[in-house]
Amino acid sequence: SILSLIYKTINHPHGNDGLLANNDQFMLIYLIPNLILIDRQINIIKQIPWPYDKIRNMCWSSILHRFIIIEQNNIYLVDDRTMFIENLRMFEKRRWSLCTCSDKSLFLSVNERSPLIIEFNLLPSIKLIKQWESPFLCRKDERIDDIVYNNSTSALIITNKLERSVRMELRLPETFERCWLFRFDINSNPNKSFHCCSINSNEWLIT
Repeated sequence: SILSLIYKTINHPHGNDGLLANNDQFMLIYLIPNLILIDRQINIIKQIPWPYDKIRNMCWSSILHRFIIIEQNNIYLVDDRTMFIENLRMFEKRRWSLCTCSDKSLFLSVNERSPLIIEFNLLPSIKLIKQWESPFLCRKDERIDDIVYNNSTSALIITNKLERSVRMELRLPETFERCWLFRFDINSNPNKSFHCCSINSNEWLIT
C-alpha cells in the first residue's frame, strides 16, 4: 500500500499534540488554545478558544450527534454546527485518558495504577455498564496508547515500557474478547504515543 502525495497541511505550534476527531462532514482539531472545525477540503469553518484544561482525547458520537472531548477530570460535548460546549455530568470520577464511541456506548480508558476501560450507555441517560481491567485487558505494567471503535470492533494499541514493545489488538466491544493480536517489529518510546485510525472499512492505519 502507498499513501498519496500530501494534499494540504495545517501547521501547529511546537508542543501541540494535534488531536483530531471526525464525523461524515467535518474534522475537529485541537491546536492550543483553539478548537478548529474544518471541512474535507481542509478549509476552516469555525474556530473558538478552548476555555478549559488541556484536552486529552476526542471522538464523535453518532447517537448524540456531538463531538466528545475529554480532559483529565472532565468530559464535554461540542455541537458541530454551533460549536456550543456543554459539560457532560459524570457520576464516575476518574483520571480519563482516551475515548471512543460505538453506535450506542462511550468507552473511556483510565491509565492509573493499571489500565482500565469503562463502558457507559449514553441514552436515555449516562449509565456505567461494565469495565475491563488487568489481567484480562493487559498487564499492569503496560499502557493503552489508543482505542478506536470501527465496524463492530475495537482496536487497542498497547505499549510495554519494560520490554519496549508495541502491539495492536482487535477486540469485540461487547465482551472485549480478543480477535487477534499483532506485534510490531519496533521499539516503543516512553515519550511518544502510538495511534491508529480505520481506513477502507476493515483496514487500519497506525502512526
